[in-house]
Amino acid sequence: MTHYQEITLMPCDEVGLYFLWEKVYTQLHLGFVEHKDEQQNVPVGVSFPEYHQRGLGKKIRLFGSENHLQSFDAKERLSRLEDYVHIKTIKQIPQKVNYYTSFQRFRIKMNSQTLIKRHAKRHNLSIEAATKKYEGFEPDKTNLPYIELTSLSKGNRFKLFIKTVTSKEITHNGFGRYGLSKNNKPTSIPMF
Repeated sequence: MTHYQEITLMPCDEVGLYFLWEKVYTQLHLGFVEHKDEQQNVPVGVSFPEYHQRGLGKKIRLFGSENHLQSFDAKERLSRLEDYVHIKTIKQIPQKVNYYTSFQRFRIKMNSQTLIKRHAKRHNLSIEAATKKYEGFEPDKTNLPYIELTSLSKGNRFKLFIKTVTSKEITHNGFGRYGLSKNNKPTSIPMF
């Protein structure tokens, strides 16, 4: 990971920021899926330089090698949204970095009935047997920022919650299908 490319979202009265995040991120997600390798690793990842607990801001940075970013071709990928995004040229990561962080997906635990059905199906159990595992279940609550998306495979809406974990060292283990660091093997992103 030697280069980055910054994208700024430009909402207006007709097109709000959250709607724009959904459209931009859907296109980026399709690109990440297209670029994954046999181990399901994506060579291009994201950061949110204006990230804070109340939102993601208006900027996103793509990180990778210069070749991977050129191949990803964010300008072409987002061409239908060109009136609402500003895409800078690919640049080398600066020498002076403030710190490193990884942006990771945070999966919120759903209601108990959904989890029970999923557990029963995955482990070939009866609903009654799976119910015992979730006695006393309390659903998660979070105030993390998110992007609301529509699953392209199932058609259902969901929130892609994003958390950040600060790191003192550089790690690189690839990215997942949303351009985020994998929770079990984080990849640190330079913040500058």
